[in-house]
Formats: sequence, structure tokens, C-alpha cells
Amino acid sequence: MASSWFSSGGMVDSMNLMFKRGAALSDTADKFKRKHGNNGHGGAGKPPYKFGGFAVDVTDQHGHKPVPAEREAKWLIDTGTRHFDADSITKIEDAVRDSLAQAPGSEKEITFVPGQMLNPGEKARVDVQRKANGDYIIVIHCAP
Repeated sequence: MASSWFSSGGMVDSMNLMFKRGAALSDTADKFKRKHGNNGHGGAGKPPYKFGGFAVDVTDQHGHKPVPAEREAKWLIDTGTRHFDADSITKIEDAVRDSLAQAPGSEKEITFVPGQMLNPGEKARVDVQRKANGDYIIVIHCAP
């Protein structure tokens, strides 16, 4: 699991590009709102945001998907409660919703950081930190 997050060009790198302040973050927020509604909770025929699912559907501002098609099934399994601590999933979902549901131009940057390597079989978890300016740092801890 760590290889999909921590490797060069992996999910940490891909997510950081999409959640970096500026045009990339505005583009991500626009796509998020179109898919999941203005607050990310769905409604009016739009599904609520769930960790993992948005990453397989969205493209960055250059048309690249953060999760390649051949890795989508594994990604969706790896980001579910079988591999991820349920409380951590909630923390990530809340941070992403808060970041992307802001008014255009006011979105909160999220920086994903590799954390510690856990023992095989241990569920992945996150530490979500809020900076003084409202931006987020999400530290991902996961097994190999």
C-alpha cells in the first residue's frame, strides 16, 4: 500500500499537485463541486464525496488522472475500511470537503506528507493538522 502513496510520482505527489494553491486547486474544487455538490455532501442527484472515489474519477487541470485506470480497483480497495482506519477516513473526508467547499479563490491548500511505515497488516491512518491560515497538512502512515 505504501508504494502507491510514497513512491515518486505516487499519490502523495499527485494529490499535492491537485491541492496546491492556485489554478490547480481552483480546478480541483470546481470539479469536486460539480460532482459532489457545493458542500461535498451530495444532493440533487449528486453523490456525497467518499475518500478514494473522487481520485479515480477526477482529472487534474492537464487532463491526467491521479489513479491510472489499471490501478483503480486496487486504489478503491486500499482506501476502504479494510486497509484504512475508519476514523482516519472521516478526517480526510472532512478536510477535503472543507478545503474544496470554500468560495472560489478561497479554497484551502492540502499538503500530503508521507508518514511512518507501519507493520504489515496494520491499518493505515492519518494525522490531519490545520495551519494558522486554515490550510491542511495530512500525514499518511501506512503499511508496505
